[in-house]
Amino acid sequence: MKTKIERKMFKISGVVLMLMLLSQCSVIKSGYNGVLNRSLGKGVKVDKVYENGFAWRAPWNKIFKFNVQYKSYQEKIDILTSDELHTTIAVSAILHPKPEELPKLLLEVGLDYYNNVVKPEFFSVTRSIMAQFEYSSLSVKSTEIEKKIFDELKLRLVGKHVEGPNCNIKNYISATGC
Repeated sequence: MKTKIERKMFKISGVVLMLMLLSQCSVIKSGYNGVLNRSLGKGVKVDKVYENGFAWRAPWNKIFKFNVQYKSYQEKIDILTSDELHTTIAVSAILHPKPEELPKLLLEVGLDYYNNVVKPEFFSVTRSIMAQFEYSSLSVKSTEIEKKIFDELKLRLVGKHVEGPNCNIKNYISATGC
């Protein structure tokens, strides 16, 4: 009788042990990289970025996952042209975090890097560049405008751990007051 109880306890112990081991494993999907935060230790591990696959960690630690694929962010931005016409443009920014700089990105900016750093710069650059052009020339000079926005945004994002800020103007929504 005692041996049956011992076998059941051994099986239960094995299942509990297996669950504990699995809870210490994080799966990083393809297209993502991870950064380890040691809650009870030295904080964010700045010298290692975990690539896709299994990453082992202590149960009290956490792995923050970043999508490192290029991503397109669509925005509608209200602008004022040089001839003082208000209009709205639909633009997109295509970018991704630099995989090798993810620990610094997590420490300095946080997980929501687009809303914290890129979006304010994107709006500011777009508005300042668009203010240099008259409303009637916007569609004709859209390639030139995109290049100027791209160049300025690229300058402003230096040291922000993000790369590839490409810009595309989707469309212009007619000016108010016309």
